[in-house]
Amino acid sequence: MVQSLLAALVLVFCCSFSSNAQTLGTKDCSTDGSVNFITGTTCAADPSTHLQQKQPVFDSTQNTLPNFNSGSFNSGAGANITTWRGNDELWFQHTQDTWQLSIAINQALRSSGIKIDGYSMQLEVFNKNHNTIGGSCSVAKINGLCLDVLELKVTGYDAAGNQVSLDTYDWSGLNTHNINPSASDPNWSQQNIFSWAATQLEVANVQVEIFGYDAGYWSGNYGPRVKNMVGSVIYSADICATNPLHDATCPNYVNALFNQQCTQNPLYDPSCTGYQQANTQQQCSANPLYDPSCTGYQQANLVQQCLYDPLYDVQCTGYNQAYFDQQCEMDSQYDTSCPNYQYNLVGDDNMEYNPIAEVLETPDYVTNEFVTTDVPIAELVVPTDTFAQEPEVVMQEEIQQDYAAQLLEDNIEAEIALLEAESAGGGEMNMDDNIEAELAELENETVEEEEIVLSENTIEECNPDEQECVVDEEEVSENDTEETVETVESKDGEGGDGKTNQEDDIEKEIAALKAEAKTNKKIVKKEPLTKNDKIRMLLAKKADELTKKMENLATLEQQMLVQRQLLALISFVPGFDYNDKDVIDLANFYPDKPTVDHQFSRWFLNDPNFGAMEDLQYPNGFK
Repeated sequence: MVQSLLAALVLVFCCSFSSNAQTLGTKDCSTDGSVNFITGTTCAADPSTHLQQKQPVFDSTQNTLPNFNSGSFNSGAGANITTWRGNDELWFQHTQDTWQLSIAINQALRSSGIKIDGYSMQLEVFNKNHNTIGGSCSVAKINGLCLDVLELKVTGYDAAGNQVSLDTYDWSGLNTHNINPSASDPNWSQQNIFSWAATQLEVANVQVEIFGYDAGYWSGNYGPRVKNMVGSVIYSADICATNPLHDATCPNYVNALFNQQCTQNPLYDPSCTGYQQANTQQQCSANPLYDPSCTGYQQANLVQQCLYDPLYDVQCTGYNQAYFDQQCEMDSQYDTSCPNYQYNLVGDDNMEYNPIAEVLETPDYVTNEFVTTDVPIAELVVPTDTFAQEPEVVMQEEIQQDYAAQLLEDNIEAEIALLEAESAGGGEMNMDDNIEAELAELENETVEEEEIVLSENTIEECNPDEQECVVDEEEVSENDTEETVETVESKDGEGGDGKTNQEDDIEKEIAALKAEAKTNKKIVKKEPLTKNDKIRMLLAKKADELTKKMENLATLEQQMLVQRQLLALISFVPGFDYNDKDVIDLANFYPDKPTVDHQFSRWFLNDPNFGAMEDLQYPNGFK
């Protein structure tokens, strides 16, 4: 409807465009097979979708529009316009000639957004004279006939004079003799032309040219003729202006396509309006953990973190069990249900105590107990001299860390000093008793060694007169007993005193074997643990527990504190006094060595024959 109104307004300003404009429909199709740019077919568009109209611009049958008399001939030698039977006709003679006419398209039409879609033309042609002079014909004969030459050319030009379209039609080979028997003049052939332009054109001028002559070269009006010629242009509104997506050749096609794709899908390109929001929604739908702003991010993050570490939050499944296991791993005394829980012992004073807990008790290195309100805050020191000096500021966080670390080191050193003091003099006996009580549980976990070891190589004879010989009858080898019995039996067979003598001999042999087995026994006593050994065991156990605790610490500062405590435990050597050791003079530790004299090498290089030897080995030089 908008397009039809636009076309109507254009016609108001076009005096030459009268009410003779004809609306085209889907049954108006091209005669030459050309394709309509608007529809993509050979036929016109449906008026309800896009209005296309045909407006006459030339008519030889009347004087309102340009006609034959509006044009001109190139040569003016023979061709003429003849009024025959009430109609103007173009008559060509034996001289070649061209009639031409330039038709201007109204400026108001062109400036109103109207484009030329194509043109149409109706005319009648006459070509029945086949006469020749002695059979001579200037063109090739067709079926033995010398047919005259007749051509039509339609050219379109823009406002700058550039050619934008060209169509040529040739009826030179058409024999119109009696071609329409039912007509009053059967020698005229009706020609209808309907052609679409490849695209909508901005045409300023249309030039029509008709070329013809008598190929038989007879003198007179025996050449081809043309009459009843009507020419029209087909026009419509600029479809690229109303729909830039109509065709890829439209000027704004790229931008229109981009906007269309962005409207349909903001994810089409990152520069689309709303791309970031659409992309976030898409990613959040695929994975709620994509961004904290995603719906369900908190829940998804909680589930993920709980999978990695059940201790991440108290809401995690299995948090209670994981927390219990962690506490038991850090401190076996956390709960009586811990796998390595050490139950309290009862001392001589009927008081319960835990020796391991007393020895391994350390300050809480993962809390802020080291930081007190007495620690000085950042203090600004203003210099009193005249030089420009920046104020020295001490950060509270650094003071707290250094203070906590120093306090931890002092605690470890105090504990080690206490152990050394107890092992150095008057408290030696009390130290032994305490360590033995503390290590009672540790010694119970070790595998007990056998106190008696049989030695096959060392034999200590037992003197019954000086000491009592204890013979273990079970240790007497059964094989030895069997061998003895066999020996006695063999002796019994030789005769003698009978059964009584045999029993006496057996008792003597058994007594001798027991005495011999007793002499192979050696009593070995297990050496008791020294005071330093027990301290080492306590330090090792304490270092092992601190190592496990450090694995569960979250911050670097906490791990540094534990590392310092571990270094103090590792470097401590019970009973070792660095003050008693002599300082090694490293400067004079190694003896002096004489300088090597490469006399032979110097002589060899200075030998005049050395160069000659090189020349023999490398005649081409070094490459």
